Amino acid sequence: TFKLLIDDATLVDMSTFNYYLPADTAFSFAGGTTRLDADIGFSAEDIDGTIQLNSVGLTIEVDKQAFQGDLDADINIAGGVPSELKADFSDSTLRVFNLRVDGDQSNFDGDYWSAALKFTSAQGAFLRPIDLAATAELTVSDTRPLVAFIDNRNDPPKWVSNLITVKDLTGEAEIQLSEGRLTIPMAFVDSEKAEVAVKGEFYRGDRNGVVYARFKRIDALLKRVDGKRNVDLIKSREKFDAYQLPN
Repeated sequence: TFKLLIDDATLVDMSTFNYYLPADTAFSFAGGTTRLDADIGFSAEDIDGTIQLNSVGLTIEVDKQAFQGDLDADINIAGGVPSELKADFSDSTLRVFNLRVDGDQSNFDGDYWSAALKFTSAQGAFLRPIDLAATAELTVSDTRPLVAFIDNRNDPPKWVSNLITVKDLTGEAEIQLSEGRLTIPMAFVDSEKAEVAVKGEFYRGDRNGVVYARFKRIDALLKRVDGKRNVDLIKSREKFDAYQLPN
C-alpha cells in the first residue's frame, strides 16, 4: 500500500491529456494552465482518494469548434482496479464558467455563464485510449454556448436558434467514450417553460444526432443524419423519442 500526494502542482498546457485520446476522437484539449492537488491511496486491489483541478484559459475543441473557458474539477475516486488503471469516480463534480465560443456564424462570450455536472455514476479506464461511461446531473445557467455551437456547425434557421435559447435549466446526461467514439445516448435540460434534449454521436469526423427544443407549446427537431440536415416541426417529440443512434 502506498499514497500519492501532490500539493499545488502546475500543468502549463492541458494538451498533455491528448496523449490518452485517440487521434480521431471528436474532441481535444489545447492551452490552459491547471493547478493540481491529489491525495490518492493505492493497494494491490483497490484505489481511493481525491483529485482537484483548477484550469484557467482551457480550450476544448469539439468537432472543429473551439470552446475556451475555466474549469474546476473535484474528482472523488471511490474504488477501482489499480493494475488495470480502472477507477470509479462517482460523486465527482465539474464546473465550467467564463466560457467563450468563436465561430463563422455565431459567437458567445459570457463571463457570467456557468454549468455544473455531478456524476451520479462514473467508471473509467485510464489507458490509451481512455474509456469512459458516466451519468450525470446537470445545472446550466443558459443554452447560449450550445446555440452558438449549433449555429456554427449546422446553420439552422434563426427562429430555431431563438427557440433553443433558454435559461435556468436542470437535467441529466449519459456519456460514453470508447475506442474514439463519443456517444451521448441522452442528455436533457429543462425548466417550467422550456426544454432542450440531445442524442448524438461523434466519430472519425462524422456526427449524427438530433436536438429537440420546446418553448411552451412550440417545439422543433433539428436533425443531422449521414451528412444531411433538416428541421422537423411535426410530431417533433415523438420523432426524438424514437430516434436511435447508429450502432
